[in-house]
Amino acid sequence: MTWSTKESKSAEMQEDRVAHQLREVIQIVKATFTHVFDMYISGPHVLVNYVRDSQTNFMKSPSSIARLFSPSTNAYLLVRYLPEPVQNYSPPMDTGDPLTVDEVRLAMQAWLDQVHHLLRDHLNSILQQLTTQKKLVQVRSRVWELLQKDDQPGSGWQQVCQGLLGTHYSIWNTLLRDSINEQAKQLIRAGLHELAQQPKQSVWPLLADGQQPHKGFQLSLPIWPSSRRPNSVITLPNSSNVSEIESFKRMVKQAANERTTAIEQLQSKFDEKLQSLRQDVEYHLAFRDQEVFDCKADTEMISFYFQNECSAALTQYVDGLRLLFKDLDAWADKKSANDVAIVIGRLARTIATLSKELPRAFSCFSSAVRSFELRSDIDKDTRYLQVKNDLLETFHEAHRGWIDSVCGEYASALHIALTTLHWNDECAAALLWERKLCLICNFVSFEFPCCFPKKPRLTGE
Repeated sequence: MTWSTKESKSAEMQEDRVAHQLREVIQIVKATFTHVFDMYISGPHVLVNYVRDSQTNFMKSPSSIARLFSPSTNAYLLVRYLPEPVQNYSPPMDTGDPLTVDEVRLAMQAWLDQVHHLLRDHLNSILQQLTTQKKLVQVRSRVWELLQKDDQPGSGWQQVCQGLLGTHYSIWNTLLRDSINEQAKQLIRAGLHELAQQPKQSVWPLLADGQQPHKGFQLSLPIWPSSRRPNSVITLPNSSNVSEIESFKRMVKQAANERTTAIEQLQSKFDEKLQSLRQDVEYHLAFRDQEVFDCKADTEMISFYFQNECSAALTQYVDGLRLLFKDLDAWADKKSANDVAIVIGRLARTIATLSKELPRAFSCFSSAVRSFELRSDIDKDTRYLQVKNDLLETFHEAHRGWIDSVCGEYASALHIALTTLHWNDECAAALLWERKLCLICNFVSFEFPCCFPKKPRLTGE
């Protein structure tokens, strides 16, 4: 037996166990309702009749307590050998006034409140065994099959509830629905939390090792061959080989988008996680057009909840990328820190522009027709636009350290050049400076005495 087969059987056992426990809860509630209704509501009080019969003749009455014993015990034979006073004993019992319907309803409502309290405390722990939306939906479907006939108007269950409680009572809506929906939300939160933790748990370990780039770190793809890299990433294809041509196009596109091996791996991990979450949630779609058990409303609720939580998790993902920039600020090697920051920024831009799962996450509950209009309609979703803009802003933020470094180096070199030159008539820097002032003066139509004589102004300058 393979590991996957064992895992599949274990999952089925979990589903069966949870479904069995929920079925037991439903049967206990239904049996209690039916017994109380038969004893106190449907006709003469059965329990009171038993008590009165026992008072008449404790051991010989047709409804005597002796009937409670198993026939195999032969209790009636033992009675023969008891003394006559014992055989004719009739215990004094005060049955009191018969219970009214209102008293029965109050007692039944108190019992239901206790059941609801117990389920609220313990049902969530039972449902935690269902670790995917697929398992949860399957168990929920089995519960619905068990309750489907009871929710129909005029059913025996509704007659019992009407007589016992004076109103319609739904086991699903009252005892089970909130807990199952909460478990669906919990699965969404748990999965998206893992996605939001990818910057710290996946991005950083792949790019950095302590305070230096990880071994094999690439800032960009080696497009052209060199002495260090004799083989370039992009090789010209054979003009007649279709697969080579497609591979060439793919590599050119990757080079244009600066998708190094690390960025490709991290984007794939991002997309795979988001895809698995989306596909798992989509198991609820099979019931979005059904009206029974309020499943249409629940499907819409789960849809909006997933999209809102997805937006929040992706915002946390972006914040996680930006926190990595603060870790890079502590590096002594600023050049390496800038290189790693740029790769992180390119990852954010790649997800924003090339990820197919990012827009699907905000339209996974759209109809089949609208799925063909994904690229045009998704830009109307403000949550998607916000996440995309945050990712692109992260890309620009990733280059600030490199820009500051380049500007600092240029300013330092310029300062050294200007301070070491002799400013005289033969100074090239002075001639260049004065020439630039002349161009500025000509452009704004001003004259400065330090400028060279003006030349005729050309049209369009």
